[in-house]
Amino acid sequence: MEKERYLKAIATVGQSIIGSKEEIPYKSILDSLVDASESKQAFVLLNSDDDSWKLFTNQNQEDVSIKLNDLNDPHIRGLVHSIADSPSDENQHGGNGNGNGNGNGNGNGNGNGDSKSESENLFTSSKNYNCDILPLLKNDNNNKFTLPIMVDDKLAGIIGFNRTGNGSGYKQSQLNMIAIAAGMLSQAIERQNTHKELKQHFISLASVISKALFVVDPYTAIHQKRCAVMASRIGEELGLDKEKIEWLHFGALLHDIGKVAIPGTILSKPGQLTTEEWALLRSHAKRGHELLQGINLPEFVTDMILYHHERLDGSGYPFGYTGDKLSLEVKILSICDVVEAMSSHRPYRPARTKDEICTELKNGRGIKYDATVTDIILRMINNNEIGLSDVAVTQIKKVE
Repeated sequence: MEKERYLKAIATVGQSIIGSKEEIPYKSILDSLVDASESKQAFVLLNSDDDSWKLFTNQNQEDVSIKLNDLNDPHIRGLVHSIADSPSDENQHGGNGNGNGNGNGNGNGNGNGDSKSESENLFTSSKNYNCDILPLLKNDNNNKFTLPIMVDDKLAGIIGFNRTGNGSGYKQSQLNMIAIAAGMLSQAIERQNTHKELKQHFISLASVISKALFVVDPYTAIHQKRCAVMASRIGEELGLDKEKIEWLHFGALLHDIGKVAIPGTILSKPGQLTTEEWALLRSHAKRGHELLQGINLPEFVTDMILYHHERLDGSGYPFGYTGDKLSLEVKILSICDVVEAMSSHRPYRPARTKDEICTELKNGRGIKYDATVTDIILRMINNNEIGLSDVAVTQIKKVE
């Protein structure tokens, strides 16, 4: 029964980590571990990029940003600094941060050094944070302890537990359970950091490509940038999470990248396109999708490039897909693409007026364009909450 409870707690921690879309749910993880270990208090203290730390506890709903010098216990400050300076020095710091400690599997051993003097009077309560700031060692009663969370041989954070006044000290199996959880958090933080770095790389890459495209096709580069801003605004209105909005911006910023393979004479032709030229122009969606193959992008981002000319009723291209096969991101971008294109002057037609744009959207609402997204962008246009192209703004002023 006891073993099953611990295994269930570990499984719950794993599910919480895997199911998290953006931020690791530290509080729910602590709640699971507190229940299984019969603790009273628990915390995760995470190292930020600078001298600030974030404190998560099982008793507070939100994290607290603190400075290392704000911690009340000078011994803890010194201990954190020393571990950060020398993360693999087991003799001095009692454990290697991977749950092995002195080799007994509990991750809380005293190493081979003398930690007795260091462990005296280390349990100063930090009332401001409603949680004890604990050392990276067990105390004599075995009812308080912490573990380092190491990522790439650097101190990423500390996880600590306290069961003072809640029966006897921690059992070996409970210590093992929490050590495993600390290892899982280490891996999760490492993956999260890698994911953020990769995403930022893609966003930077999209910006560079967009700027390079400006030299070849200024209209397309400006069009993509304005669509990206518009799509991000709609994403915010729909309550999408920050990461999804960033990817939405990225996809919109590159949605017409396939036009680099289309001759400029076709893109800027003042007259009507021939059937062959029109077919070549329409191929830009597939060509753009092909250009981005081999890059580890989320599928919904590459779908934005491939399907942004599809319509709910199947009247779009390149495949004539209907709305049930189109993601929300595609539906957002497709409307932004229409609005921005209509509002811009092109060699083959003048910019449409505000009334003409709104009429197109109203006529296509729920038929070609997603109704919810259409309502949002109509409101934004009518309230001048989004900037149309400069030419369209001039047209609007003339009409109004």
